[in-house]
Amino acid sequence: MSIDLSGSSNRVDAVGLGLSGTSIAAGGATELSASNDLSTGTTFLSGTTSQAFTFRIAMNGMPATDITVTITGDSDGISGNDVVTQFNNALGSYGISASLNGSTGKLQFSGATAFTLNVAGQTGTNPIVSGAGTMTNTSMYRLSGAASFVALSGADTETVEFKVGSQSVSVTLNSSNGGTLQSALNTLNGAINGLGIYAVKNAAGTGVEFQSAANFQYKLDADDDKGVFAAMADVTTWTDAPTTPSAGGGVTSAAEAAITKITTAVANLGLVQGKVGTAQNKLQYSIQLAQSQVASFSAAESRIRDADVAAEAANLTKAQVMQQASLAAMAQANSAPQSVLALLRG
Repeated sequence: MSIDLSGSSNRVDAVGLGLSGTSIAAGGATELSASNDLSTGTTFLSGTTSQAFTFRIAMNGMPATDITVTITGDSDGISGNDVVTQFNNALGSYGISASLNGSTGKLQFSGATAFTLNVAGQTGTNPIVSGAGTMTNTSMYRLSGAASFVALSGADTETVEFKVGSQSVSVTLNSSNGGTLQSALNTLNGAINGLGIYAVKNAAGTGVEFQSAANFQYKLDADDDKGVFAAMADVTTWTDAPTTPSAGGGVTSAAEAAITKITTAVANLGLVQGKVGTAQNKLQYSIQLAQSQVASFSAAESRIRDADVAAEAANLTKAQVMQQASLAAMAQANSAPQSVLALLRG
C-alpha cells in the first residue's frame, strides 16, 4: 500500500497553500512599474539568461538584510507564470508574494513584510525588466529618512521617537551604535520592532525607510548633517507617518485578498485531506487484517502449548492399534475368496 503526497500541490504549509505573506493589516500588491508585460505569452530570459532582484527586507527575528533573488531562464525562455513561481519559491519564507497585475501584466509584490526592491537594468533576449527599476512596499505606512545615511562620529547624536497607540519608544543614535548604516538599522530595529515598525534600507541601499502595517507617529531631533535624517528639520510634536498605504494597499483590499487566498487554501487542503483519508482507510484495513492473523496464530500457539501430552500419546497409540486391526481384518477378508478359488482350481 502506498500513497503519493510528494509535490508542491500536496504541501499544507503556508507556502504550499498560498497563504505566505497574507495579512489583513496591510499587504496590497505594489506594481514594479519598470517590469515588462509578462502576460503576453512571450517567453523571457531565453538562452539561460538570468536577472537579479535585490530585496531589502526587515522582519521579526531577522536583522535588516539584502536578499538577492536570481530569476533564471532556459534555452527556450520561461513564461511569466514561471517567473512568478521562481519569485514565490524564493520569497515565500519572507512573507512576500509575487503575482502579475491583471490589467498591465507587470510584476507586482504583496505582503505585510517591510521591504524595498532594486533591480539593475538588463539587455538581451526579453528581460523581465529592461531598464533599472526600484520599488517600495506601498501597502505600508512609511517614513523616509535622508536619501543617503551619513555616519555619526565623535559627539554626534540623533534621537527619533515612535508611537503606536499609547506605546512609545525613543532611540538615540551615536557614533557607537550609528557609525555605519547597518549598525544604525540594527539599533533602530532592536528598539522599534516591538511596535510593529521596521527600519529597512531604501531601494537604492543608501538610506533608511521606516515601514509599518499600522499607522504610527514620530518626533525627531536630527543632527545638522549626519545620521539617518541628515540635514532634515526637527519634528517636535507627534506627527503621523507622512506616507499612507496607496489605493489597493489598505486594510479592505488586503482583507478581500486574504479571503480569496483562504478560500483557495481550504479547497486545496480538502484535496490533500481526501488523499490522507484514503490512505488512512487502507491502513486501518491492513491493521485489522494483521490483528486477525495475530489472533489466529496466538490461538494455534495456545492449543499447542496447552495440550495434555499423556492423553494425546494414549490417543495416538489407540489410533495406531485401531488402524493396524483394521488392516488385519481387511487382509483376512481378502484371503477368503483366494482360498475358494484355490479349491476350484484343484
